[in-house]
Amino acid sequence: MNQFDTHLIYVDEELTPSMSTGEYKDYLDGLKAEKLFSGKAGEVYALRFTGRDALKNVIFVGIGKEDDWACGEKISNAFGSGIGKARALKAGRVLVLMDDRLSAESTAKAIEAMHLAKYSFKKYKTGKDEDKKDLTISISSPLEIKEMVEEAVLLADQTCVARDLVNEPANVITPAALGDFAQREGARCGFKVEVYDMAAIEALGMEAFLAVGKGSGQEPRLIVMSYEGNPGGETIALVGKGLTYDSGGYSLKPSAGMANMKTDMGGGAAVIGAVGAIAKAGLKANVVGIIAACENLISGHSYKPGDIIGSMGGKYIEVDNTDAEGRLTLIDAVTYAINVKQADKVIDIATLTGAAIIALGTGITAALCNNEELWEAIDKAACAATEKIWRMPCDEELGKGLKSEIADLKNTGGRSGGMITGGLFVGEFVGNTPWAHLDIAGPSFTEKAKPTCCIGGTGVGVRTLYHTVKNLSQ
Repeated sequence: MNQFDTHLIYVDEELTPSMSTGEYKDYLDGLKAEKLFSGKAGEVYALRFTGRDALKNVIFVGIGKEDDWACGEKISNAFGSGIGKARALKAGRVLVLMDDRLSAESTAKAIEAMHLAKYSFKKYKTGKDEDKKDLTISISSPLEIKEMVEEAVLLADQTCVARDLVNEPANVITPAALGDFAQREGARCGFKVEVYDMAAIEALGMEAFLAVGKGSGQEPRLIVMSYEGNPGGETIALVGKGLTYDSGGYSLKPSAGMANMKTDMGGGAAVIGAVGAIAKAGLKANVVGIIAACENLISGHSYKPGDIIGSMGGKYIEVDNTDAEGRLTLIDAVTYAINVKQADKVIDIATLTGAAIIALGTGITAALCNNEELWEAIDKAACAATEKIWRMPCDEELGKGLKSEIADLKNTGGRSGGMITGGLFVGEFVGNTPWAHLDIAGPSFTEKAKPTCCIGGTGVGVRTLYHTVKNLSQ
């Protein structure tokens, strides 16, 4: 045991330590007597030992009452908090003592949470190497859940792939660099990647997508990732918004709103992470991941409010606001998914609207869906992923605001119901194909550290997309 500098012990409200060893009973009795630790869900207390053969740290993590143990969020936050304490103590190797009080599902969720919680993004911080070292987590458990643990660790790792992409600055993750990254991920995880340059995008007739990227010196890229795990079966398209930087164009964002616009490719990052997880897990599904990657900047070439632009789907669009750009890239990507890749179902995921944050706050994904079977799979998946989601109505009256007097559509629908009209704009291009739209503007980035995520990109969507595809493939 001495190879581990830290033990993490989970404790219920009866203050019963895991593994039933009784080794820490006296310490827990003392903490209870001093009212320093009660075992409530999410409560953390650390003891530091000295001596040549003693452990350096023992961290007690409260898991509350038995009713709390089936709650994925409470278990995740509890174990994430324990790893957060280990990181604060600069632990190198943590041994987590598990027993059969938690179900196999709760144990796997705890393991996923701990691997998420150990993530940090310190690539650009100079300093001591020990401040950047990875935390090694080892699990001691009597449960035979090898496959569940492997899936949990895979999903945590792929979520962190998406976090890395979102946290990188826009001068590093350009559209071309995002395409290069997807190709490396394809080679690592086992899926095919095609990256189309500007000439190829023009040949496809993606006029709306090209209009958004016209103002940038960085050429756009269409990134297409393909995984075939069920030959002859249906194809599910995952379409991610890929604005590697968004200034708002001529409908310029306020200065305060621009600093984090490197994160506007969070949907694309989620798709890359999810396709990688699906491929590495070998799911029996056919998936195509599509990202229309570009920058929305200002120059003499930029598109302008009042312009009328075409689209791959054949409809003409009056540009009402150049900061409603993500939906313009998505419609061409969705059209490509349906018309070229013959997708049977489409899910798009995007940091699309500030209205989603106003409606639901920063922790909940807003969703639209035109198909009950697809929604059931997504809703169940979000629960398994411990990612909050809320379905909004596909309201026809709000959709009328997208009609233009001089073109087929406007790219905004007025001030009311902005999240819904943004999604309905994309929905104009899906026809009868089962389709869902996930607006992750709120939960894609956090400005406050959470038990399972440090400040920065969260990687939201990776696990929900993975579990959705898994549900649909069963």
